[in-house]
Amino acid sequence: MFGLTDIWKPNDLIIVILRINGEDKHYSAYKSRSDSQELQIFENLDAIIKHFGNSSPYHVHVIGSGVINRQVEYSEDFKRSLILNADPDEFMFTHYTDSSTIIASFFRIDKINEELEYFSINNLHLLGVSSGVIPAIISSQNVNFNNEYIIQRSDGHIHSFQQNPNSEKISDFTLIQGLLNHYLNEDWQSKDEAFELNHLIENTNNYKDFKKFKLMGLGALSFILVLLVANYFYQNSLNNQVAQLESDLSLSASNLGMLDQLTQEQQRKEQIILSAGINSKRFFAFYLDEIGASVPGEIKLSSLELFPLTNKLRDKEKVEIDHHTIDISGLSNDNIVLDNWMEELDKKEWVSSIELLNYSKGNAKMSNFRIQIRIN
Repeated sequence: MFGLTDIWKPNDLIIVILRINGEDKHYSAYKSRSDSQELQIFENLDAIIKHFGNSSPYHVHVIGSGVINRQVEYSEDFKRSLILNADPDEFMFTHYTDSSTIIASFFRIDKINEELEYFSINNLHLLGVSSGVIPAIISSQNVNFNNEYIIQRSDGHIHSFQQNPNSEKISDFTLIQGLLNHYLNEDWQSKDEAFELNHLIENTNNYKDFKKFKLMGLGALSFILVLLVANYFYQNSLNNQVAQLESDLSLSASNLGMLDQLTQEQQRKEQIILSAGINSKRFFAFYLDEIGASVPGEIKLSSLELFPLTNKLRDKEKVEIDHHTIDISGLSNDNIVLDNWMEELDKKEWVSSIELLNYSKGNAKMSNFRIQIRIN
């Protein structure tokens, strides 16, 4: 199943086959996802990079003189048994194991110092180095070769690996198929099998960062392009609408007159709304909430009249409302509590003034009061 992390895999991997014959070096290369099974021959690394580009990921596979293939029993320290008293850091190893045996290929690093330096100086994405016939072992789920090496592997185990000097060499494309399986396809591998080569971790991480930057950059550019195109069409749509409206407005003077009448009607209705106080910054719910939240437990409200009438109702007379007054009546058992509550209300920014209109004894414990708040 394809996962999110798969987008950073090197889908267009360039595998360079470096064949060493004494002092001579021969180069060929293959690009993954190519329809052809033919390798292209190149004179040197410059020609390879010129052909495939410097942004692609590369892998170098070394075969020929100085490359040794061996089979040893499984051991954590198998490298020492292969090179005896030499320094392991002076060699590059590629090996396959099925948990009981190890088949390894190795060579001295100085054989490819020139190539490693070339990739480093030119800041190319060299992801790894491998060698020998080992990749042929994992070129498919089951293999049976009778070439320069007799190799038999099935059901996740190696059954035979021995040299067969009189036969032809394993094809370079078979080696490439094994390397592609290692990089791009894990179906070849059973739970007991492993294949390891010289992964250049820093280069691999740099390539992943490069690919992330490239993909995200293209994504950002695509997003900006979509926005620009959408904005272009939206602007054209707006322009068309404006042109249509201007055309409609200029059709006849009667339409302009109707527009004027509608404008006057709108202004009249806005004035009605304004006189009713509906579009005030603070309306009924605000004042009721502010007052209700501030009432102490010792005070009980009996009435709250918000925006009272300025005069008594009379027939055929206009109703006048005082939009700046709130009348509150209630009972209090302590005049100090009432004073404190009035002081608290007076501090609110929407209160212009507060006045105690009446305070009289009621029953033995409670007193009647009436206060008036003027609001801004």
